[in-house]
Amino acid sequence: MIISASRRTDIPAFYTPWFLNRLREGYAMVKNPFNAKQDSRVFLGRGDVDCIVFWTRDPRPLLARWDEFSSYSMPCYFLFTITGYGRDLEPNVPSRDEAVAAFKDISKLLGPDRVIWRYDPLLFSDTIDLEFHRRRFGELAARLEGSTRTCVMSFITLYGKCRRRLKDFRILEPEANLKRETAAALNAVAAAHGMELRACAETVSLEGTGARPAACIDGERVRRITGRELKFKKDTGQRKGCGCVKSADIGAYDTCLHGCRYCYAVTSGERARKNHEAHRWTDEAQA
Repeated sequence: MIISASRRTDIPAFYTPWFLNRLREGYAMVKNPFNAKQDSRVFLGRGDVDCIVFWTRDPRPLLARWDEFSSYSMPCYFLFTITGYGRDLEPNVPSRDEAVAAFKDISKLLGPDRVIWRYDPLLFSDTIDLEFHRRRFGELAARLEGSTRTCVMSFITLYGKCRRRLKDFRILEPEANLKRETAAALNAVAAAHGMELRACAETVSLEGTGARPAACIDGERVRRITGRELKFKKDTGQRKGCGCVKSADIGAYDTCLHGCRYCYAVTSGERARKNHEAHRWTDEAQA
């Protein structure tokens, strides 16, 4: 079984003590995101977990306790998001300098094949255009060169909650031609810095741009990391175009404190803060 930690919140940044406690106990109780009264038990013993996939913007709290995590000898890799839009859109994320330094620290521990850079989501507005992305992506790619071999990009999907939180930013949903032009431009930059560019859950054809479809929960990557011929099923519960295999997510919505205005996993910053304050750090449940 692959553990996703987590699409719904940043466990390394905000819930490392809880996560390590659940590893000690060997299981976590996870709420059904569609039915708060329904919990499921996810086993976290060495014999239960094939690989842990961490999704994060700030792994430093987990890195501070890396020896403790390493004692469980569980294969893992990181999906590390760095975009650098600024405090108006990303009020509580680490600075670019802090994020790049942490990215390099993980790469030194695990190697560049096990730290994937996410440039996600790709936003467009009256102040954020293709030239902005060329510059920002190019700056980050140059700084991350040698620390990763893969970058996953993803164009924003404006869910209802995202639209409400972005109403003052005039965010636009890019048309197909702009998506293809962007993918081609970023692919050229990525290739120049030794990275393969992948596109996450994209339904517009990017054929000819060089950007191949992504699988963030990647069965082939897990097989390489573990050296085992494991079999995985496609995750049919994700968006159309998603290449991920099935995993068990142990996070909870409305618990991340990064405050990103475009986040699909948080309804409001106030709700996330209240859930974090009410969190029982040694309990079974994430929230």
